[in-house]
Amino acid sequence: MSELMANAVAFAAEINRITCAGGPPSQLVSLWDPLREIMPFSGAWLGVLDGGGGHYLTAAALGHEGVTRTHIESRGYCSDVESSGVLRRGQPVRLRSGDLPSAYASLDQLWWPAGEHYGLGMPLTAPDGRPIGLLVLVTDETGDPGDPDCRLIGEIAPMITAAVDPMTSIIGLAGLVDDARASAVVGPDRAVHPLPGSPAHPLLSSGGQVVAIASDRLKTHSSPTSFLCPYPGQGADDCVRVTAIACPPDPYSPYAELVILSPAGDLHGLTRRELEVLGLVIDGATNRQIAATLFITERTVAAHLEHIRSKLGAPTRTAAAVRSLDQALYFPSQLAGADA
Repeated sequence: MSELMANAVAFAAEINRITCAGGPPSQLVSLWDPLREIMPFSGAWLGVLDGGGGHYLTAAALGHEGVTRTHIESRGYCSDVESSGVLRRGQPVRLRSGDLPSAYASLDQLWWPAGEHYGLGMPLTAPDGRPIGLLVLVTDETGDPGDPDCRLIGEIAPMITAAVDPMTSIIGLAGLVDDARASAVVGPDRAVHPLPGSPAHPLLSSGGQVVAIASDRLKTHSSPTSFLCPYPGQGADDCVRVTAIACPPDPYSPYAELVILSPAGDLHGLTRRELEVLGLVIDGATNRQIAATLFITERTVAAHLEHIRSKLGAPTRTAAAVRSLDQALYFPSQLAGADA
């Protein structure tokens, strides 16, 4: 038992190294040696669902190339695995050539084109229920995997899942924002998905203006970028801080952006109207344009700018804009005059 424990610790250490390093998927190949010490196998494949969930992408493989790789990455194979119920079981599935239920026919044809072979399949599922991928180990040289083998693979599956789940690194990014109140990730077509462990928030909804502004700003500003958004009910400030961060590039991930809500922080005494003026100044609006947008006079705009410069300790209009942009002390121009 002590040797098994040592092997499990070695595997956990390797998983932790890969997860923390955030390196390329090719690093996952280094899992095979420590995994083989836990359960001997002669062939292996680790697949991760692509961003749309329509097919698998091979994250690491041992002894499976060419036609086999093409088949396992096909949409047909992914559909067969889904219909087999493997992913929904959440537990290791003992596989044996020629002795599989009809629902597992695709697995049988893939791994054992001829002869008597054994194996084990393990669905990789995130703690929040999201299907992440599939691990298959071929054990033809060591025989049919026993119950202890299944239990061991089931126990280490969460570690493997964390290593390949694109949400792992994104959750780490969310931790960079102090006192975050809500977070969400943005996928294709700006569809918004909740960040595991983070509460939902009405400002972070698919098709919402805040998400659209955050996405647009990431295209024209460096990541991360922040701004303020009016949100009644937050106390004297009645606004929240929005931070947008570009997600790390990942071939398995459908997520492009992370949007986080947190308290507004020190506003240096700036009023809502002054925050609106600053957003328009940042966008290059003239006093006349600001007045037209906010339905006020140019003289009132000039008074607001004077108050802004005093509160920010800025000698000029440009300096005030730079400081407010740097400290995210402004409402984007799209929110000027907005009620929420």
